[in-house]
Amino acid sequence: MGGKKHAKRGKTSESTNKLLPKNAEEFANPKFWEKFNEETREFEWYGSYKELSGTIEKYIKPSYKYLQIGCGNSNLASDMYDAGCHNITSIDIDERSIKQQIKKNAKRPELVFKQGSVESIAEENASFDIVFDKGTLDALLPKDGKKNSALVQAYFDEAFRVLKVDGLFMIVTLAQDQILEFVTSYVEKRSDMITMATTKPIVATSSPFADKFLKPNFKILWQIRSF
Repeated sequence: MGGKKHAKRGKTSESTNKLLPKNAEEFANPKFWEKFNEETREFEWYGSYKELSGTIEKYIKPSYKYLQIGCGNSNLASDMYDAGCHNITSIDIDERSIKQQIKKNAKRPELVFKQGSVESIAEENASFDIVFDKGTLDALLPKDGKKNSALVQAYFDEAFRVLKVDGLFMIVTLAQDQILEFVTSYVEKRSDMITMATTKPIVATSSPFADKFLKPNFKILWQIRSF
């Protein structure tokens, strides 16, 4: 990584802007993520923890056990740890990102980072109070991403398998039509959960999407297991 310039935390540099996907479909391409994570050290796709905290802090507790899906090189786990939530496991398919996270968080011993795929999460049933997704669902299911529907189905099955009864699956998303359709269809087929959504968008001013695709207004969807 020597000699390369990296985007500063909370800001999007011109060099990083050049790495952003040309279209939504690139999100689902593993090669895009390999290149992006090679060129950037810290990056917050859908806003920082500080920007999201006003919405999510009412649901999180220091005693909870968390799973972050698709951590990339985000500081979400680090920032949550510093805010008092220490029991966080994060997974990502990109080995480089996991190695960077382990090195970066050496002084946060309770944070766990593992390489893994969303369709086969290597965790026990009913292990987590909250499963957190910040942009991963959008990456897996772009507008014309029907070919990934089986993968996303498997992902949700796994997410709810590792979630505790009455646990919370929180998803930060652009809430595009294909996302809403999938979530609605999935929940309708299950009798053990309900779904709710914030009515007020979160404004994430640090997100590169302010200039790239849409206004940076993100919604959180969540599903709560109910028996």
